[in-house]
Amino acid sequence: MKKLTTLFIFFSTIVVAQQRAIKLNPIGFLLNGIELSYEEKIEKNNSVEFTVATSKFTINNDSNKNQFNAIGFELKYKFFTSDNNTTFEGFYIAPIAQFIDANRKKINGGPKDNITQISFGGIIGNQWIIGNKNKPDGFVIDLYGGLQANSVKAPITIDVENIKGLKARLGISIGYSF
Repeated sequence: MKKLTTLFIFFSTIVVAQQRAIKLNPIGFLLNGIELSYEEKIEKNNSVEFTVATSKFTINNDSNKNQFNAIGFELKYKFFTSDNNTTFEGFYIAPIAQFIDANRKKINGGPKDNITQISFGGIIGNQWIIGNKNKPDGFVIDLYGGLQANSVKAPITIDVENIKGLKARLGISIGYSF
């Protein structure tokens, strides 16, 4: 976790621009993990968002309990439809790219393997900044949904058929814009 925090702080300080946001996905806590995002406005109606996520999960196969620790990275490039030059809020469309690496814990002499997932897709969403109108700082709420295509590489002993292919995705992030 310390490495993730250091990486997140480093990434957020190497770019200087008009507006930034740091967000947290509260659904990550329900999935035994954490998801932190950093968003930077880079042009009039565009922003880039980088997300780092960790989680722990279990896959049961043929009476075997497989416990995994995962780390993932996601990149979004948001195209906002509003003509608001001050903030990055409103309706947006974004392509996404995602990489996840999950390592199986070695339990009772069992194997230690990993699952790798690479995903591409698109989302639509709406982002609100709650605070002073047309000012860059305030609380951020980001609601989105879309589709992503998942390519998964895993050992043959682990059933990942329910992860592969075209999947829907929904999300919410909350944070602060500055």
